[in-house]
Amino acid sequence: MHLARTRTTSDRIMMLALSGCTALTTGCGAGWRQTPIDSPGSLSPRQQAQVWVHGGAPLRLKEVRWTADSVFGRPYLAELDGDTAKVIAIPRSRVDSVRTGNPSAGLWKTTGLVLVGLFVVGIAACALGQSCQLGD
Repeated sequence: MHLARTRTTSDRIMMLALSGCTALTTGCGAGWRQTPIDSPGSLSPRQQAQVWVHGGAPLRLKEVRWTADSVFGRPYLAELDGDTAKVIAIPRSRVDSVRTGNPSAGLWKTTGLVLVGLFVVGIAACALGQSCQLGD
């Protein structure tokens, strides 16, 4: 025989808190933002950039620099100190936009938010349910 369990107020609060934590993690990310390339310039060598080209997927590049007529960069996942990756040159007339971001920082922000959120939910569940034994 299976007994149906009714949800208590603490169960509802815990489900609401977990749903809130899940919703908050969607806001964590690489922080991709549009980068203007109006005048000649460059990005930090390790800065990740997405170069959006007409009719294609974005190219993920590093060591990005641009002139009045071209955008140059190396594939982001190539060796950091080696010359194994050739420089890619894209005519400016084919570039829709350039975005910069930091996916690894987004990963750490999401991880921290999840851990702190679970800790808070656990403490709230113990306080509301009065069933946790935190010490002897």
